[in-house]
Amino acid sequence: MSSEVERKVLRFDEWLGEVECRSPEKVFVRIKGVKDIMVGEVYEYEPWFRDDKIEFYGYLPAQSRSKMNMIHERLTKIGYVVYGFGESGSEVIVHYRRERGDEGLKVYRFGVDDRCPHCRWRVSSAYVVASDEDEAKNLVVNGIWLCGNCMADMLVDRGYTLKRVLFR
Repeated sequence: MSSEVERKVLRFDEWLGEVECRSPEKVFVRIKGVKDIMVGEVYEYEPWFRDDKIEFYGYLPAQSRSKMNMIHERLTKIGYVVYGFGESGSEVIVHYRRERGDEGLKVYRFGVDDRCPHCRWRVSSAYVVASDEDEAKNLVVNGIWLCGNCMADMLVDRGYTLKRVLFR
């Protein structure tokens, strides 16, 4: 089955154009050399998405920390939100998903004794934004959560408006 998948490697600006044009549900970005972004030649960076039978890959220069900000800003502008982070050796994998709209989403808090997947600080509370408690629990179990500081940064950066719901 994998032999049926065509692979397209594009410059990163072309890749972002394809993401914008095709609007896939999920986008993954692999960042090599997380602590000090690699210096040197161009490497295959492997942000990708699949569209029918084509996998789209991108590449950019290894000196790219400033490019990461541009990539993140561009993806969030076209309607993607960070859904989670993962690690694989010296790589960080950022999972973006198409924003489903803000209606019906709540912030949930869970007790943990772990490091925040984003900033790596040891914390006792995990926060997630989800549509219901089952989804929130699933996100925490799979390590897709943020500490209070990172969650507050995300809410501010994304321009969320808070609405208090009163129960009588």
